[in-house]
Amino acid sequence: MTHMRGALVAFVTAAVSASGWPGPARAERIDLATLLVRAKKNAQVEVARASADGAHAKEDEVSLSWTPHVEVTVAGGPSPEIRCSPSPEDCTATTPTETRIGFHGAFFRVDGTAYMPLYTFGKISSGTRAAEAGARAADALVGVAEAQAILDAARAFYGVKLAREILIMLDDGLEQLDGEISRVEAALAKGGGEVTESDRRRLRAVRAEVLSRISEARKGERIAEAGVRFFAGSDAAEADEQPLAAVEATLPTRDEARARALGRPEKRAADAAVVATGELVDVEKARWLPDIVAVAQGTFARSSSTDDPANAFYNDPFNVASVSAGVALRWTIDPAVRPAKIAQARAEEAKARATASLARTGMVVEAEKAWAEAADARDRLAAARAGEKEARAWMAATLQSLAAGLGEPRELTDALLLYFTTRARVLQATFDWNVGVIALQRAIGQTP
Repeated sequence: MTHMRGALVAFVTAAVSASGWPGPARAERIDLATLLVRAKKNAQVEVARASADGAHAKEDEVSLSWTPHVEVTVAGGPSPEIRCSPSPEDCTATTPTETRIGFHGAFFRVDGTAYMPLYTFGKISSGTRAAEAGARAADALVGVAEAQAILDAARAFYGVKLAREILIMLDDGLEQLDGEISRVEAALAKGGGEVTESDRRRLRAVRAEVLSRISEARKGERIAEAGVRFFAGSDAAEADEQPLAAVEATLPTRDEARARALGRPEKRAADAAVVATGELVDVEKARWLPDIVAVAQGTFARSSSTDDPANAFYNDPFNVASVSAGVALRWTIDPAVRPAKIAQARAEEAKARATASLARTGMVVEAEKAWAEAADARDRLAAARAGEKEARAWMAATLQSLAAGLGEPRELTDALLLYFTTRARVLQATFDWNVGVIALQRAIGQTP
């Protein structure tokens, strides 16, 4: 039956191709190595990478905050008519005597201010160190995102293969059941008492259970295939056709796994966060003190409808050209708010330290858990393989007995169910082992 279905599919495919009709999109078969490379460029990882780029840009911004800052304002518009009396050189009165809104000419004005920090009592240096630590943390979080994407992609990849193997097993079992049901029904039609109606009902019940398991396996295959497409970044991507096989790997000892857990990028991110929050506390404390800055200011304005008095003491907003420079103190005094801001910064530092401590403990525990799961999968796989070997031999002997007319239908269902159970355990243990190896690699900071 299975061979006939495959031949029919091949015939229809060839006929469609020969007729020139457009067929389905060609699948892109990819292996695990290719999928993991693509997973590192997944959208989730790109989000972390973009955050890291932003952190590095912030680092550049803070580290260059000692450079001069220039603010320029340019304004223009209509101006009133204002005349000096008796002359601009001897301007003792003006007509009109005060500035009014007027539209007798054009006016423009340029104001510029430049300042450069000379000494900030540690604000810039502490802020720069905080930004550098933030960039290091962001880089480490990119590694965290990559490791998680690799683990999820591998789980989806092996999930597809697990579902395929289960479907193959169930299809073969269904074919055996259908053959035996046909034989039992034929024997019942002849009569003779070799088989009973209970035998037929038992076989049909087992067949219904197999169909239910097939539906579950297909659902798992579809979900896993969606994961493969997601991490591959292609709707045509599919796992390659290689069967599910246990990967070759040697587990470290439990103590080695615990020790190597502290090499994970999560620890680097947590440690960098402690440094960053500590430096920000220093920044907030330094804001009690002023900044010593070099300041330069310049103004240039002209109006076509106002006279320009020849007197340095006149404040003429319409015609002016001035430049000044010096050293100043810039000081934001907030005695009511500053203690609260320092307290907030210290709370963030304490939170970062607690998080780093929790991360160190959690990573060791997670590494031990991953090691235990991988070791369990390895041991289960060895035991399940031995059980599968015996169950396969029993099923083969049962099929031979039935073919010779020496067995009973109950023996087939019992042998088939045991084979299904042991084979499924082998497949599940293989999946758990393969995923467990990568999960352990992630838990000890090792990139596959």
